[in-house]
Amino acid sequence: MNQGSAPLQQPINTIEQHADKLVNGLEEISKAVCQLKAVNQSLQHVYDQSVIHYLQLQEDTDTMRAMYRRLKAQYERMASQLQPQIEDPGISGQQIPGQQIPTSPGDSLELVQIPWEVSPPSFKSNIKLRYTLRTDSVVCSVCFNSNGDCLAFSNSKTVFIVSTQDGSLISTFDIPHTQNITDFNTRAIRISPDSQYLALGGPTHNILIYSIPSRRIIADLNGYHENKISALLFSNDSNTLYSGGFDGYLCIFQLKTMTLFKMLKHGTSESMKNGNEMIVALTKDDEESFIAVGFMNGSVGIYEPTFTQPMNSFKAHDQFLLDVATSPLDCSIATSSHDKTTKIWSLRGVASCRKTLKSHDDLVLSACFSPKEPICFTGSKDETIKAWDYKKGELLFTLKAHKNTLFELAHHPTDKILVSCSGDGLVCLWVYHS
Repeated sequence: MNQGSAPLQQPINTIEQHADKLVNGLEEISKAVCQLKAVNQSLQHVYDQSVIHYLQLQEDTDTMRAMYRRLKAQYERMASQLQPQIEDPGISGQQIPGQQIPTSPGDSLELVQIPWEVSPPSFKSNIKLRYTLRTDSVVCSVCFNSNGDCLAFSNSKTVFIVSTQDGSLISTFDIPHTQNITDFNTRAIRISPDSQYLALGGPTHNILIYSIPSRRIIADLNGYHENKISALLFSNDSNTLYSGGFDGYLCIFQLKTMTLFKMLKHGTSESMKNGNEMIVALTKDDEESFIAVGFMNGSVGIYEPTFTQPMNSFKAHDQFLLDVATSPLDCSIATSSHDKTTKIWSLRGVASCRKTLKSHDDLVLSACFSPKEPICFTGSKDETIKAWDYKKGELLFTLKAHKNTLFELAHHPTDKILVSCSGDGLVCLWVYHS
């Protein structure tokens, strides 16, 4: 009996040995997988940090380029005063001298003519560059007033309000600076629906409120944000101002008293180091049934207008989110990203992506909608503006005029008019036909 069981015992021992080796091997593999996950998380953290530094470097580069252009323009003006210019009628294709627009001392705003092109060329008969304004620094934000008869933007020192019709100067406001801030470009400028207020993200993480009729600062909302103001939004009745910042704070101000009504903080100090909860955009629908908040981490948060319920959110992009816009036509949401795309979302029920607009060669910083047609315009670091039929996801045409990053596009509230601003210091007003 014992002699018969001996041959069986040996295979059993062998199987157990192999099983032990297999278990040990699986444990080693499991440890290796855990180590790889840890390494991957570390690399992802390094990547996120590098992208943030890259964007900051790009902003600094644009500022340096603007300073170079300003110094070059000053040099050329001095040279022209010392040596009269001789015009050669035989030379063609030169820039036609622009009309200097009267501004505050030290400022420069000029109507200029620039070359531009559209593709496919067949669209050129449907598009007109009504005018181009040149200032002496980067222009990061531009907006229309509620009836569209004027638009606002700023250089590093002055806010300009100009006529939509011909670009003529209507009003200017000085931007106060502190001694330790020598160069500043606001990321957010908005006019209230009643055209009484102009709000500006200021140089010290503050919000400046100007009275448009009296042309003076009536409030300096300071001490609420701890980082740059990245987005501003007025309520429909002009009584409330929403502000978003790179600190992840969403502040709600009552404009009748110019006081803080509520502050909503997103993220933790640790997550803010990666830029995860940085707010980059604010938007709402025409009925003001929701407020959408765009976060740099690629997600969009949706608040109901009383802000009494928790924020609902959805992941829009795996890479950095750079802008969010709402269509007046059907409440579609456009999200623009570092991944070179703009996505069109429906918020009915669960947020769902309807189309992905992909044609830009670099990150997309801005999107806006036509109020009457299913057209979405996008602006990119590739220096182009693209128009899309966002229902079909089809590219209609591409505009090329700017020589630097497109920072913001804004659509006229009623007419087929688009305004663009860029790191080249130009503000272009476009008129188009279907």
